[in-house]
Amino acid sequence: MDPIQPFYTVYEIQACFGNSKEHFAVYVETDEGGVGQLIHVRCAVGKSGMMFERQYFIGPGPESLATFKYKIRRGLVRKDDLERMVDVCRAIGAPEAQFIGSTCQCITWVGQV
Repeated sequence: MDPIQPFYTVYEIQACFGNSKEHFAVYVETDEGGVGQLIHVRCAVGKSGMMFERQYFIGPGPESLATFKYKIRRGLVRKDDLERMVDVCRAIGAPEAQFIGSTCQCITWVGQV
């Protein structure tokens, strides 16, 4: 590994929406102050399954969300490998069902990432 190569920090995050619905995602902090990208699967409105989504935070990170619960550092990704990481996340595929029992399948997806 090139010691000069810049890295981004990768986190697992959790948010809690109404009715105690927990949501898990991957967050890549690309700059100081929390600027980064949320990589996750979410409910596909009007459809039965989930869909892959990549969102950009241009200000404070996920901690600024009213629904934020926690952020755990999971590792690093080289700056030059971020797009490849996103492609791998997308290739995992979104779960076909949002819930199995009371468990939201976004946690299963994050575990596969």
